[in-house]
Order: sequence, then structure tokens, then C-alpha cells
Amino acid sequence: MCLPSRPNLPDETNPPPPACELVPPHETTNLLLLALHQILFRVGWLFKTETVIMPVFVDYVAGPAWVRGWLPVFSRLGQSLPPVLFAGYLGQVKLQRRALALVTGLMSLLFAAAAVMWWIADSEPAEWMVIALMSVYLGFFLCNGFYQVLLGSIQGKLIRANRRGSLLRLSTFWGTVPAVALGLLLLPRWLEQPGPGFGWICFSAAIGFGLSALVALRVFEVPATPAPDRTSGANCFGASWAAIKTDANLRRLLLVSVLFSAGWMLWPHYQALARERLQLSQSHLVVWVVTQSIAVGVFSLLVGPLADRRGNRLTMQLMIFGAALAPVSAVICAYLPSQWAEGVYWMVYVPLGLTPLVSRVVLNYALEICDPIHHARYQSLANLGLAAPLVVSPLTGWLIDLTGFEWTFFLAAAAMGIAGLVAYGLDEPRHRLTSGSGFGAAQSPE
Repeated sequence: MCLPSRPNLPDETNPPPPACELVPPHETTNLLLLALHQILFRVGWLFKTETVIMPVFVDYVAGPAWVRGWLPVFSRLGQSLPPVLFAGYLGQVKLQRRALALVTGLMSLLFAAAAVMWWIADSEPAEWMVIALMSVYLGFFLCNGFYQVLLGSIQGKLIRANRRGSLLRLSTFWGTVPAVALGLLLLPRWLEQPGPGFGWICFSAAIGFGLSALVALRVFEVPATPAPDRTSGANCFGASWAAIKTDANLRRLLLVSVLFSAGWMLWPHYQALARERLQLSQSHLVVWVVTQSIAVGVFSLLVGPLADRRGNRLTMQLMIFGAALAPVSAVICAYLPSQWAEGVYWMVYVPLGLTPLVSRVVLNYALEICDPIHHARYQSLANLGLAAPLVVSPLTGWLIDLTGFEWTFFLAAAAMGIAGLVAYGLDEPRHRLTSGSGFGAAQSPE
């Protein structure tokens, strides 16, 4: 259902058209350009997959599970708090495509630096490499936090609410094709020799992100008019807190995000469970990476149209319940006979393919429950909700070292199930009146 705009005049006999019928300039061209941008970004992302590639990378350099457990902390904390702090500035950027290209280019440079680091060190693990690798990883996700907010704001500005699902479908499904092809072609030979191979893996990620940055510069965007509520520092946190206090729907969304993010804490440990409990070898890593990538692409064919036709709320609920199957199925596989488990463990990575799509839908939902002037703030708060529990992620690795995988995986699945139940209480913004004429805006908290 389209979201109607609030009339500017009291004459109800001639109301303005619904907001979702107000077509932004160059919308179709921008949709295709943003899809291509995200396709190339997805190719780069394949070579740094958080469930397989980076955990194996860290295990090769360091070893203990508690070190691996810092990966979700750096990823989610890095991409959540800085955008909240600078939300006021991000909302003021006149040409967001330039800022988007800048942060994407910085992500490319970071992985290029990681590749050079490995080649200089002659691919031999050393103590300094742990610090260097973690620093690159944290820097990458600091950039990615700004990237997510900027990308969401650009979508909110240039693409209507009931076409953002189409953008998700195009970018995710068609990003799967080159990502899977390159993964099958290149990863097997590189993962057989993890030392030298990691340098080429990082360099390939850098190429994908670099090309994605160049495409971002081609987006058609009219410079924004500066908004009057520029905030920074403590004032920015105050404005964010005010939004949370006055918007009950935002508070519920944050609760859903916090509970769901329990599943993120397990990402580095799926491959560890397979290697330690099932004695599966490095040869299975490519199968898991490719399976997850294909699952993301296939699910996007369903998620995109469902979000456009039925709204992001229902889509979010269904995806959360589906993603909760991943930790449960992993534990079940751990109790199967080894010959069976080896043949079916790849299926764990099918529901894992829903997890990145959930975060995309959460951010799209956040765009719909506020006016365009608040897009950056709501995006950064939604990211913060997804990141909050991950500050205890190293304790997850420590708990696995202490008690094994079962209890930790089942507790995470329970939290994700509760998130799906809480999501039933969210509003469907396309059924509500907007407070302005922005595309897909809903009632502002202010």
C-alpha cells in the first residue's frame, strides 16, 4: 500500500498524490547505477566473508577462539558508534555520492594495504601481524559504518520506498553470479596455501571495492539543501536520545536489532565448529563461502518483491525466524555421524544467507519511519542496535572454549526467535500518514 502524504492545504477534495507516486529525477538510472555499485561491492565482500575467510585468516595468524571472538566486536562496533556521533554531519553532506565513493575507496585501500603486508612479511605468521590485521579490520568497518548510512540516505533520497526491494533484489542476486564464479575460480588455489593465498584474497577484495567506488561517482544526485539542525558531539548523542525517547516504534526496532544481533556473534565460530568437532578440512571452506553467497542471492529474489509488496515489517519477521535456524542446524550437525555431517554441514550456510539481508531490511525499515532529514540518524541508530551485544563477543569465544559450542549456539538461536516475536509489534509505515512529502517518510519523532 502506498504511503499518502499529508496535505499542505485543508482542502480534502484535491489531496496530493501518495509519496510513493512522487518519482525522483533519474530514478531508474540511479537504481541501475546503485545496483551495479552494490554488485561490485558484493564481489569485494566475498573475499572477506566474515563467516569463513576472515576467521580462518585470524586462526592462521593467532589461534585461540577468544582472538577470533573480537572480529564481530570490531565489525559491529566500528560501524555503529562513529555514524551515531557524526549523524548530524552525514545528514548535511550536499553530494552524498562523493562521500560514498570516498569511504568505499578507503575500504579498498585498507585491503590493498593488508595484501602488501602479507607479501612483505613473506606470508609467515608473526605477532605483529595479529595487531596489523585487526587494525585493518577495525578501520574497514569504521568506513563501512559511514558507508551504510550514506548508502541508506542516498536510497532514501533517490529511490521510492516501494522500489527499494527491487534494488535489493537486483544488486544481491546479480552480485551473486560474479561473486560465486570468481570464488570457485580463485579461492580453492588460494586457500590451499593460506599464507601466500591470503595476500591475493585481500588484493581481490581491494579491486572489488575500488571499482564499486568509481561507479558511485556516476550516480545522478542534486545537491541537498542544508538542514537547520546540524549537531555534533554530545549534541548529536542528545538528538539521537531524543529520537529514541519520543519514537516508540524506533525503540522497538532497536530491541529487535539487539536481540537479532546475538546471531552475529556466532559468525566466526561456524567454521571452527566444523573443523574442531567434525574434523572437516580446509577443502570445505570454498563450498561454505559459495553456499552462503548463493543463498543470499536466491533469498533476495523473494525478499525484494515481498518487501515492495507487503512492506519491510513482515519481511523482517519472516527472515529473522529463518536465520535462527542456522545455529540450531549447526549443533544438530555436530551430533551426526562424521560421514553424514561432512556431506550436510554446508546446509548450515543456507539460513546464514538470510542474516545480511535482515540488516538490509532493518535499515530500509528505518528509512520509512522517519522524515528524510532524519535518515542518517535513524540509519546510524539501527546500526547501533545491531552492534550493541557484540561488545561481549570475545566472551562468546571464551565460553565456547570453556563449555563447548552447544549452549552458546542455542542461546543465540533463542534470542533471535524472541526478536522475531518482538517484531510483530512494529508498525507498518506504509499504512500511516507521513509528516511531510519525503519519499516513504513516516511520523517524525520531533
